[in-house]
Amino acid sequence: MKHRLLPLAALVFFVGGLSAADPVRILRIGDSITWQQSGDGTLPDRLDAAGIHYVMVGTQNWFDDGGYVPGNLAREEDQYSEGYPAMTVEWFTDPDFSWAAWQARPTTIERGFGNTPIIHALSQNSPDIILLMIGTNNTVRDKNGERGESSSGEVDVAFLSQKYEDLLSMIDFFAPEAHVFVAEMIDVIDTGEGNGANRSARTLHFNEHVVRPVVQARIDAGLPFTLLNFFDLLDVPGDFMDSVHPNDAGIQKMSHAWADAILAHLGPSDPDPDPDPGPDPDPDPDPVPEPYWVDTGDFLGWLAVVQFPWVYSLTLNNWIYMTSEEADLTSSGWIYIPRKQ
Repeated sequence: MKHRLLPLAALVFFVGGLSAADPVRILRIGDSITWQQSGDGTLPDRLDAAGIHYVMVGTQNWFDDGGYVPGNLAREEDQYSEGYPAMTVEWFTDPDFSWAAWQARPTTIERGFGNTPIIHALSQNSPDIILLMIGTNNTVRDKNGERGESSSGEVDVAFLSQKYEDLLSMIDFFAPEAHVFVAEMIDVIDTGEGNGANRSARTLHFNEHVVRPVVQARIDAGLPFTLLNFFDLLDVPGDFMDSVHPNDAGIQKMSHAWADAILAHLGPSDPDPDPDPGPDPDPDPDPVPEPYWVDTGDFLGWLAVVQFPWVYSLTLNNWIYMTSEEADLTSSGWIYIPRKQ
């Protein structure tokens, strides 16, 4: 007995993880330096050259504010991120923070979501890869100790460690399949004026006592995190446009470092030149062997009907949940699942 047929294209919606047709969704999270990077085309250029199918996601997009303008301006569709100038670690995790300070800015913020900024960022963007660098404004601004921001040369390690832990815990929960690349804060320039006199030392202290231990604990636990050393990445002062923000050369160095990490994680994109041809594509459907392999061609390749409604794809190296009922043949563009007697 035959039942209704499921179009092969519909299978994409039931695949756990990425399908062969899915782009890698890359989400950049941070402050003004992240926002700067979203305008630079170096990272997209590197991914394009490597043949990576990707999309830059985010609710913020770079715009010319009269300050930093990238020499290699990214395509408009590659300018998205969750980069918020002047924001701190705890801003991303604290529901008491509001969007009020942002309502006058020429950005694409979606307001009134009623939750923390990081939860909003993750739920809106469903990332596969997260590029996180946050903490500049916890180490370089003089806020008299307000909410962990430094004053008199001190960094509130206990407070900021908890907030950084909260931030990564929310990422763990709301984006459990994403690989998270966490960059330590870049070095900054001491200005010799008040709180600016020891910015570099505070930044290093923040990296050593907040970022590294919190991220390393996740790596040791086997979670999908990678820690990147950005503190030593830039030349000081040559790669800076002011005492905090990189110039174009500095931004491009950061973009190359992100690209190196992403490409090392994704690995070579070339398929196996001599793949296993698999079992006989035309097994006798009566009785149905276990598993029963069907060939769907270039789209998903070999599929194995092992225990309906679960079907295994060799091409995707993953399980597909079929919501259709079984049928008993294969044909171009369709998958027919045999009914066991």
